[in-house]
Amino acid sequence: MKSCIAGIATTVLASALLAGCGAGIEELWKPDTVVKTSAVQGGYTGKLSDDRDITMLVLEDDQFYSVYGSLTNGSFAPKGFMHASGKASNGSFTASDLKDFATDGIAYLGSLNASYAAGANLNGTVVEGSSTITFTSTVIKSSQYNYGTAASTAGINGNWTLTDLQGVAVNLQIGLDGAITASSAASSGGCAFSGTVTPRASGKNVFDLALTFGAAPCRFANQTLKGIAIDYLAANGKRQLLLAATDSARNNGVAYGGLR
Repeated sequence: MKSCIAGIATTVLASALLAGCGAGIEELWKPDTVVKTSAVQGGYTGKLSDDRDITMLVLEDDQFYSVYGSLTNGSFAPKGFMHASGKASNGSFTASDLKDFATDGIAYLGSLNASYAAGANLNGTVVEGSSTITFTSTVIKSSQYNYGTAASTAGINGNWTLTDLQGVAVNLQIGLDGAITASSAASSGGCAFSGTVTPRASGKNVFDLALTFGAAPCRFANQTLKGIAIDYLAANGKRQLLLAATDSARNNGVAYGGLR
């Protein structure tokens, strides 16, 4: 599968997380120092028009992340994610710099055109080249995820078993200080990496994420990728953790997901 949309041609997406309004790449990587009030900000869950599941997040500065994949027995396995610098205005949410990081982790350029009802739903269309896909979503129930409360590492510290975009198992440990140590399964080469999760300065229920990969066989050997992480209560009563990050040029990305 080449991209979220290109995949429709061969097998006719799942969760979302979100990007920054009018900012350059360097700005997207900086923690927010000013709390903004985007009308569309929040966490959303829904479906793509090819019936894949999505979890989406729009941040206070209109950054857009959308993780897509498969939802099985309440567990969400990411197969790709989208990131963009959006702009919300009078019920319209648009972005011309959308990047879609599919199973291979390589970015595909697209655009986003959506409509929203504040605090209720976000529905729209993603165009990549000659391919188009639509999505519908509603705000995640507050009993599962409260975007308005501050994130805390107390709820996510400890061990997690996650999978990456290729379905490779990753053992990840988060300390109370937000420090991350992780390694992928030995069968895939055993890439070791580290990083941090830091509660977002806006006070919303989102973590700023940084991951630094070790030497080969890591695909992104000796590189640091940055993005976001969230956790929420899955339908089966377990906690779901999702992480998504890109390199500084947004040419490559990684995502991980799992339950405990």
